Amino acid sequence: MFKSVFTKYFRGALSLSQPQIKYMNPTKLASLFIATAFAYSYSKSQFSASSGVKSPKGHGIPFITSEDEDEPKKDWAEDGLRIFTVCVTGASGSVGYNFLPLLASGNVFGENIRVKLKLMDKPENLENLKGVAYELEDGCYPLLEGIKIGSTPEKLFKDCDLIVFIGGTSRQPGMTRHDLLKMNGEVFKKQGEALNKVASTKTRCLVVANPPNTNAYIL
Repeated sequence: MFKSVFTKYFRGALSLSQPQIKYMNPTKLASLFIATAFAYSYSKSQFSASSGVKSPKGHGIPFITSEDEDEPKKDWAEDGLRIFTVCVTGASGSVGYNFLPLLASGNVFGENIRVKLKLMDKPENLENLKGVAYELEDGCYPLLEGIKIGSTPEKLFKDCDLIVFIGGTSRQPGMTRHDLLKMNGEVFKKQGEALNKVASTKTRCLVVANPPNTNAYIL
């Protein structure tokens, strides 16, 4: 039980692989758990007290929320920085997982823009999505305003400035382009309907999932 809890919440923070944790003796694992928890708590307190940009938790809002929790859209942070609301589909996949830190760190929009992330994936991937959100929270990115997670496009596309469509089935061996279009086309059709229903006319969309040109046309 202890190992499963440690694996779920601390593997990403320590960059430990599943086999490394599996073969660690309980005493060493417990010591590592305590040391990590202490370091995490200390870094959070130091970060919040620094003279730089405030930690997102200092804004008085829950940092990670579900799609069912309705929040008013904020365009400006308390420190005067602009807030961009960005939704990323397929956020728990390998591409999304590597892209999210770039958004959170300021590498995409620059150091004068805060980012509110909305992470979307299939219902069966929601537990993985929570893990991704926890890792982003643990990263203490000073420009990350908050995270909302869920699987319903009608709820997550609302009030977005940018939506990055990464989620989609990748082409497998033996799969024709027609097969790929049939699978991903149905997904993008539903997401396009959600866009028409709730998205702002100012929302920008970036399609990554293959085939991107056809998926963009479907949207």
